[in-house]
Amino acid sequence: MPRDLVDRILSQPVFSDVAPGDFPSDLSLHDIIANDSRVLDLASGDIVFRQGTYGTSLFVVLEGDVCGLTTAAGEKAARRYERPNRKPSAFGWLRPQPAERSATGLRLKKPAKITSRFPTARHERNSIFGEVAALTRSPRSNTIFADCDGTQVLEIRWPGVRDLRHWSDAFRRRIDEAYRRDALDEALRQCALFDQVDPDVLKMIRSCAELTSYGSFGWTHGFQTAVSRQTDADGAIDREPAIVRQNDYLDDVLVIGAGFARLSEKLHAGDRTVGYLTPGDVYGLDCVAADASNTRRRSARHSLYGMGYVDVIRIPVAVVDAHLLPAIDDVGQISSLTPSVADLPSRMLDFMVDSRLVNGTRAMAINMDRCVNCDDCVRACAATHDEIPRFKRHGPVHNRLMIAHACMHCIDPVCLIDCPTEAIHRDPVSGTVVIQDASCIGCGTCAAACPYDNIQMEAVRNSEGAFLIDEDGAHIQRATKCDFCAGRSGGPACQRACPHDALIRVDIKSAENLSDWLKHTH
Repeated sequence: MPRDLVDRILSQPVFSDVAPGDFPSDLSLHDIIANDSRVLDLASGDIVFRQGTYGTSLFVVLEGDVCGLTTAAGEKAARRYERPNRKPSAFGWLRPQPAERSATGLRLKKPAKITSRFPTARHERNSIFGEVAALTRSPRSNTIFADCDGTQVLEIRWPGVRDLRHWSDAFRRRIDEAYRRDALDEALRQCALFDQVDPDVLKMIRSCAELTSYGSFGWTHGFQTAVSRQTDADGAIDREPAIVRQNDYLDDVLVIGAGFARLSEKLHAGDRTVGYLTPGDVYGLDCVAADASNTRRRSARHSLYGMGYVDVIRIPVAVVDAHLLPAIDDVGQISSLTPSVADLPSRMLDFMVDSRLVNGTRAMAINMDRCVNCDDCVRACAATHDEIPRFKRHGPVHNRLMIAHACMHCIDPVCLIDCPTEAIHRDPVSGTVVIQDASCIGCGTCAAACPYDNIQMEAVRNSEGAFLIDEDGAHIQRATKCDFCAGRSGGPACQRACPHDALIRVDIKSAENLSDWLKHTH
């Protein structure tokens, strides 16, 4: 990026209190903007990102303004008006240009028609947006597009966001302020509880709601340390912050905005895990509705603990009584328990939650009663990936179930946080976590960050099979892991190769599938 463009960007109000002196000499503020950002020149209707896609970039409006759709009906209508734009360069980050058209290659054919018919949230000049998905590594909650010709948007990719937050307290405070505002809006917009609520009532509820955060965005290091020191498996809850304790009086109904929360109940002198909550789940509404006529009896039926990092939206019970309950036809449709979790035996549920395996969307589960150690799954993986298997047929075990050391393509992939080149990233559409070999420098930060030991460092070979050696005589390495056989027909080779139906790739949240499979293969 040219120096004059960088200077112009740094003169914007969003960077006005970011002091260049806060940055080290080998990682200057100017270099971060020049190397880890680009400017998008947008025409009216150009789409910055779509709802449901993945991305870790943060955006700042430099000129003009952008609009975000805020309703499901608006999102559905926008899909009908999408048209291809000029395809962005696959090597845009390696050869950044002063300005590029659209981050997605898509545009709305009639944006004025969309904005006139459906509610939108407008982001004006100097506004920050996209920070919620960037910080929580979650899907984009809505579609954002340029509202007028001549709009310019600064896109800061994740390594730049990470470094700016680390070195500049002022920038971190600004981003965190935007996050707390937007995370609350997004959590309420995506929760099914509010689908039946009038927009004016929802606006009032939003004004009374409060966002509370527990834990750290980069929770993996603390979790790994705790696991390495843990000798008593029953002590996992003691490491987690209490959000609500059983039998406490309920002042608020809670909505999970991001992360995970453990649901437990008292058992003898300890606690027993009975479920866990994920984004969009609601806690306490059933208690409030059941005791609507007797507010003094509204006590928590379960304890709720934060797992790693969790955002909780607190809605005062008085607001729920006056405005939310009358708008809901059937409160029984909203349960504080995740239905799929209830099908797992208690001890297995403890195992999944204590080990944070509930983070996995494509975990490799192996039935140890049926596995005969033939290694056909390993050989199939190696044959599909240049003779380098992408997983280890070992892992944590509970009774006859083993979760192998294969990338689970997590809901919250913390392995992405510290990669200096963004070589490890989510596929924008499928959400599969992949590593771009050409960008991997072999630093090993992703392998160190993975809390499940599912990323390995492998020596690189040339086309003749010989190991590549660096100037110090050491083997050149790169990170490898399961890519879920992305781009290959037939699904994961490991699962297809198992001759005994002993292996399955499963979303842990769909626990009924795992439970049924274990019963079927018993």
